[in-house]
Amino acid sequence: MKIDKKKSLHYLKVSLVLGGIASISALLIAVSYMICQPIIEENEYKRLVQSLANIYGDDKTYEELGSIDDSSYSYLNAYYSASKDDELIGYVFSSEGSNQYGSISMLTGINPNGEVDKIYLLTNDQTYPDKIQNDYVDPFNKGEISLDDIYIGATFGAELIKNMANQASQYYMENVLKQ
Repeated sequence: MKIDKKKSLHYLKVSLVLGGIASISALLIAVSYMICQPIIEENEYKRLVQSLANIYGDDKTYEELGSIDDSSYSYLNAYYSASKDDELIGYVFSSEGSNQYGSISMLTGINPNGEVDKIYLLTNDQTYPDKIQNDYVDPFNKGEISLDDIYIGATFGAELIKNMANQASQYYMENVLKQ
């Protein structure tokens, strides 16, 4: 079998050109990431602070106390303290969960007694998101219904929210209160 030097040289050139294009593209992506990452992190932090303010108000100071990696608290991600003039108001837990009807990420306000004060939905990809917000979350936040009043026509979504909020309260009682 005879090796055609002309074809081999052509294949080598094509390989080098494609490899060069891939290397330059990877370098550009890395440089773009290095430039944009601090801006992205700052914007995420601003969005988090604005979201936390939906629980206890924007006149409070919020401090991240830690992330939650315990598998027995499968919904929870992190928790924050909320204070005003160095007086503790409560805690805010971030959580994510999903069921067969979609996913939800939310913040849950827990008062120093371990009770759920307020719920704020960050994302609501459930089948009936408006029903969950208007018939469950808003009435709960106004004190019109209890956390257990999940039979709203979007029961599975409301139950997911209830379970996530109860898990935040449970974590508070078992881990934060005992510190």
